[in-house]
Amino acid sequence: MTFLAAAALSEFRHRKASIDAAVAAGRFPRAKGEWALGCWLAIALAARVPVHELGAIYKFWADDEADQGGLTGAALLAELHRRCPMPSQWRPELARARDQIAPRARANPTDQALGLRHLHLEALAIHLGADPEDPPRHWEGDHAQHGGGAGEQPAASEPERPEYERKAA
Repeated sequence: MTFLAAAALSEFRHRKASIDAAVAAGRFPRAKGEWALGCWLAIALAARVPVHELGAIYKFWADDEADQGGLTGAALLAELHRRCPMPSQWRPELARARDQIAPRARANPTDQALGLRHLHLEALAIHLGADPEDPPRHWEGDHAQHGGGAGEQPAASEPERPEYERKAA
């Protein structure tokens, strides 16, 4: 597995745990959590994380027909890409995550885990084309999780952290 794939897999697992905990505690609506997790799944796939490394999560994103049909390999990967949020949706999420962690990492230079996450997010953002100018986007209530539009968040001096990250940090 490449450095970028390992970085994306690590961040995906971190985000999944944070989102799962926030949804379970009722701090985050399930549909919003599923959309956010879909963004991180799309990022992991774009970084070429092997599907089998993602565990059972891919089954959530593959519909019942695909799962029952036993899709594997390239067909499963194509189905996941079709169902995940579009790059125009996940790139701003990646840019927001990178921009949000940078000041925390600089403020805590002895926190090696935080510094490593910052390095990973920066590398992923560069490699996957998350432009520093991409506006962060919010999930919208009845958002169609696979390819629907996302509203823009007003610009702020420091990007606002999603609620699932506020409690988990």
